[in-house]
Order: sequence, then structure tokens, then C-alpha cells
Amino acid sequence: MKSLVFKTLFLVMLGLSIQMAYAEGPCPQGEIDIDQRCGGGVCQPVCAPIQNYNNNYAPPPPPIRWIEQCGAIALGVTQNNSKILGTSANMISETVATTFAMNDCNAKGGGDTCVITRTYCNQCIALAAPPGRETGLTGVDTDISKAKQDSIEQCNQAGIKNCHVIYSACSMPVQVQ
Repeated sequence: MKSLVFKTLFLVMLGLSIQMAYAEGPCPQGEIDIDQRCGGGVCQPVCAPIQNYNNNYAPPPPPIRWIEQCGAIALGVTQNNSKILGTSANMISETVATTFAMNDCNAKGGGDTCVITRTYCNQCIALAAPPGRETGLTGVDTDISKAKQDSIEQCNQAGIKNCHVIYSACSMPVQVQ
């Protein structure tokens, strides 16, 4: 009789321990129960891995962001017919670059004659002209030396003699993240 009591007690304890183990969750460690699949009167858990569970990996870095940089060239004429060159570089937009170049031209005496002749963003620019002239031809490139070379070549191809670079600048994008 004692043996039957012990067997019964043992089976009850075993049943409780199995039930308690199941109460913690039907999925293995590192997985989560996301659904139930039932059929034939029996339901089974559908488990899926927990993202980044128990790993030592750092989260991916944030995406790299760049801010555009722009510049502009404005040309004007003073009251004594001298050419004026107004410039801007490293501005946050083409509109801002245009405004700054016009203001620079006006401040140098160009006044109402100032006109934007070239804008550029995320590049370098060079203006080539013969000695004594403020007007010429521009070259743009992501490399300043190539922009200078291009401006001189364009000036020479236009039949202008003794061209040299009278202005150059770069307005390259800036990494912010």
C-alpha cells in the first residue's frame, strides 16, 4: 500500500514539475512564441528567434548623411567700367550661394550690374581669363586641379590668348553623421 501511495505521489509531483516547466514558455531559450498551429485536436507553438538575443554585437551604425555645399560667381561693372567679381563658397544651398555672391559683387561696387554667371554644388570651380580681365570661362570638377585645367582649356578653345586662373574654390559636401 505504501508503494502505491509513493507511486501516486511521485506521479503527481512529476506532473506538476512538467506543468511548471511548460508554464515558463513553450519555446526554447532565445525564441519567442509568435503563433499556434493546431490540427487533430493538438496545438503546437510556432517559435521564432528573438532578434539580437544574447549576442555581443553592437547595433549597426547610423547611415552616413551629407550636407550639400554650394558656391556662385557674380559679375558686375563699376562706374568706371572695371569688371567686378563677386563670389561665394561653402554655402548651405544654391539660393544662399547666389545671395552671397550678389552681395559680394554689390559691396565691391557692381551695384545693379551684378549678374550670377555660374553656380555649383558639391564641386570645385575655376575661372580662367587673360590678364586684366575679370570675365572668362569656368571649369567645374570634384578635383580643383581638373577644374583649373578645364577652365584654361575652355578659354584657349574660345580663342582667348594667355588664359590663367583668376579664381578657384571648392564647395564639397560635408559629412554630418
